[in-house]
Amino acid sequence: MDAAILTGASRGIGRALAVRLVSAGLRVICIAREADPELVSRYPGQLLFIEYDLKRTEGLAELAEMVFRMVDLSEAKRLLWINNAGQCAPLSYAGSAAPEALAENIRVNLTAPMILSSLFIRHTEGISADKRILNVTSSSSKFLYEGMAAYSASKAGLDVFTRCAALEQRHAPNPVLIASVWPGMVDTDMQAEVRAAELPAGKRLTEAYESGALASPDSVADKLAALLLGESFPSGHVLESL
Repeated sequence: MDAAILTGASRGIGRALAVRLVSAGLRVICIAREADPELVSRYPGQLLFIEYDLKRTEGLAELAEMVFRMVDLSEAKRLLWINNAGQCAPLSYAGSAAPEALAENIRVNLTAPMILSSLFIRHTEGISADKRILNVTSSSSKFLYEGMAAYSASKAGLDVFTRCAALEQRHAPNPVLIASVWPGMVDTDMQAEVRAAELPAGKRLTEAYESGALASPDSVADKLAALLLGESFPSGHVLESL
């Protein structure tokens, strides 16, 4: 059975995307700090949760082993890995941010998706299926605001990792296609967190929210699903819009 592994799947874009993918006939393995019992009961056997906090990067190899025990690689014709999880904190100026808060941001937003992408490539290198990694990053890697240095730096790093890994995979016998996407301004809990912060980015997003300019998670999930399931996939590219 075709399968998708999705981080940050318990809310926002991730939750909506999980529903789209399982509805398309894939077995969806969701990785999140907390499971969503409603989704599990709605799609028994088709949508599964692994509760895991991605800041625990030392355990990611064991996490990947658990994931691939839940996927029948011999039967899959399409395998998707979506690195969607992320965090904004610390929303503070670089000189005021606690060292551990900065390190945690990088672990969740950059180190974890890099390691998980690497493990996906390694675990599936002998599989001739259509294999795709999609890294959900952010326009914050290009459009910079005071107080969001850690978030912007981590997302920019993941975009660069995406392009480099895609270059490497061009020479692989069974290549993995890898791309990044900026989903745009979306009405999620993370956006609400930034809006509440007394920072220039918070003011900008509040204006967008009040003017109705934020997209819904459902509409973004529709576009991400179309990208993931489409005949072509823009490997090596950072898609700045959907």
